Amino acid sequence: ITLERGEIVEAEPAIISQAENQPLQHVKVLCVDNEVDILTGMRNLLERWGCEVQTSLGLVDSMKVLEKGWVPDVIFSDYRLDYERTGLEVLQQCRLRLGDSFEGVIISADRTDEMLSAIKSNGFSFIAKPVKPLKLRAVLNRVG
Repeated sequence: ITLERGEIVEAEPAIISQAENQPLQHVKVLCVDNEVDILTGMRNLLERWGCEVQTSLGLVDSMKVLEKGWVPDVIFSDYRLDYERTGLEVLQQCRLRLGDSFEGVIISADRTDEMLSAIKSNGFSFIAKPVKPLKLRAVLNRVG
């Protein structure tokens, strides 16, 4: 095989979209999970992006956060919580208190049709585990 000689071209620097590069200081995020390590990881990531973060281990803790007058823009909740509670219940109770003032997102490795249908019919979003940071960032950029 014979090919014509090519020429060297300078690679253009990668263009980072403004949305990915903007700080999110004004975005308040409530993270709900029954695993402390996951909450710690979420807090570290979101605070690095500039978000104001509160964490909760379940439904009761989430209601306590809201009772203090703190209103999240986004709630990320694991689906399976302790005491046979679900993240969908957390989002529903938050909606009863806050109305439609927040974006609710269920994060889960489970993907049953019944669960996905219930999430969608309640007007919430779903992100499958393992979660890629860019998916979280995309949600935050929508509300930011």
